[in-house]
Amino acid sequence: MNIEEVYKNKLCTGCGVCVAACPNNVIKLIKDKSSGLYKPKIDEKKCKHCGLCLKVCPGWKMNVNNNLLGDYLEIYTGKSTDKNLQKNASSGGVVTQLLVSLLENKTISGALVTIMDKLESQPFIARTKQEIISAKGSKYCPVAINIALKEILNSKQEEKFAVVGLPCHIQGIRNYEGIFPELKRKIVLHLGLFCSRCPSYLATDFLLKRLKIKKEEVKNINYRKGYNMLIELKDGSQKTISYRAYWDSDFKYLIPLRCMMCYDRVNELSDVSFGDSFGDCEKDKLTLLIVRNQKSLNIIKNIKDIELNKISFLEAMKILKKPVAFKKTNLKARLFFMKLFGIKIPSYNGELLYPSKYAYLQSLMLFLKMGFVSFKHKRYHKNKDIGI
Repeated sequence: MNIEEVYKNKLCTGCGVCVAACPNNVIKLIKDKSSGLYKPKIDEKKCKHCGLCLKVCPGWKMNVNNNLLGDYLEIYTGKSTDKNLQKNASSGGVVTQLLVSLLENKTISGALVTIMDKLESQPFIARTKQEIISAKGSKYCPVAINIALKEILNSKQEEKFAVVGLPCHIQGIRNYEGIFPELKRKIVLHLGLFCSRCPSYLATDFLLKRLKIKKEEVKNINYRKGYNMLIELKDGSQKTISYRAYWDSDFKYLIPLRCMMCYDRVNELSDVSFGDSFGDCEKDKLTLLIVRNQKSLNIIKNIKDIELNKISFLEAMKILKKPVAFKKTNLKARLFFMKLFGIKIPSYNGELLYPSKYAYLQSLMLFLKMGFVSFKHKRYHKNKDIGI
């Protein structure tokens, strides 16, 4: 198997770590317009078949931890003391505030984050407060953030960085660090975002069509400005749609099949995991934090611009019970149907949890819904793939 076969077998996460790790620079990501995903493309004439791309790939092999929230030390809810950041970030503004504070106290030289450039996600190394703030908010589209790891490796000897990513991004980074200790030395903090699924670009296409907006009219898109999506148009006007109004539509079903093979809802391989506290959208804009090691706990506690409230495992599970049950406890039910349909699945290094009988019916209904939505919105694209 090579990295292109990983994609053909629907196991690719589109994280981009193979691009960064390739010692011969023969892999690039292209945007597959028919699927709305990024896929790897190898220059076979220059490839040395070293196999490094597969060794770092998080798509075809996963380590499994049966603890519901993974290994951790403490759990908190929190928010930035910056009222403007609280209001405009996805939930509480803690990730952005943490990065700004780490940059200002010179713990890091920069942070690997993502911004939106019109309708495309763009990973980059933010080196100023303003650049970090520009990356606030969720991006509900494919993000190949790990392609920027090469810039971290090529940075000055004394520079240190934080990275922000989804579970597949962080696993790819951890795989890469296991082979290149220099990368591990340079990345001092792995900030992991909770993730239920990552919609393809077709989901955004569907939404724009629903709102009767042409792609060429869009200046920028902000998927989560508070609890609304904000679309800025080139004529200076704006369109707003509530988070629930678009997320609870076909939008959330236009996703890679690989997302349904993932068990990691709360980013278990990160140093600190962050996500919505799912409180009152207007009154309780809080971030839920799962702190996983002593080093990150010391860092978090020393940030003065973040208000923290320690909570118990049981309190956290009141918030996360359903999301974790879907992603982790019920995974085996989804894999049952994938095997039945002849779909390749990743190699899981560990024993999967046993789902309830209801989970099998839930999984079947989910796949039927995904198939129906995909069929309804399927388009045939004659244009060539676009390289990134």
